Amino acid sequence: MNVKTLTITLGIVIMIAMAIYPPWQSIDQDGKVVAMGYSFLWKPPEVQNKATGNLFGIEIDINLKSTRANSLDYGRLLIQEAVVALVVAGVCLLVGKGKKS
Repeated sequence: MNVKTLTITLGIVIMIAMAIYPPWQSIDQDGKVVAMGYSFLWKPPEVQNKATGNLFGIEIDINLKSTRANSLDYGRLLIQEAVVALVVAGVCLLVGKGKKS
């Protein structure tokens, strides 16, 4: 297997892995977008919202409703995929120029 084929194969594997473990976001009713991090495609991330308070020296922890990611962050995923594609194309061009010399 030559370097060009190995580079393309590795690039495809990385791009598939990024699609399986994508960035997520949560969009609320007001249209506010919050980045939620990365998680598997079949298991969106969930954040437990907590509130704390101090009442006369007594710490109070309140568990609020959890927030679950409800949308993929397609913009960020597209940028990541494009960067990998550009790196793979650049390596292939460099390898191709090196063999012609």
